[in-house]
Amino acid sequence: RLDDWEAVLGGGVTSGLRLCSADALVGQGGRHAWSTGIETPSSGLGTLLCTQRWINLAPEGGAPEWRLAQHRTIPYTLDVDAPGALRCDRRGCVALQRLGVATGPAGMPGDGRA
Repeated sequence: RLDDWEAVLGGGVTSGLRLCSADALVGQGGRHAWSTGIETPSSGLGTLLCTQRWINLAPEGGAPEWRLAQHRTIPYTLDVDAPGALRCDRRGCVALQRLGVATGPAGMPGDGRA
């Protein structure tokens, strides 16, 4: 199910969200960028690994106009495989939930402890 941004951000869900260990990379030519970080909810319970993809909509030579193109987040707890993930784009977000037991080599996203 795709939830639009109004539903995703409603009720102050991101209020007090803290970001740490953030890093960013702007691609050659300055049209695309990627960022990563660790989000901690205001409750202080749990952490989320996040990645974003950005697009610069500015005309050539103009001041940068960065827009979020994609956001992904996955719950992270030491020694626990994430039960789900959130994938978002300009339309909103889809919550993905893992069904069954994780399989595959350890360290693959969603497939066991690294």
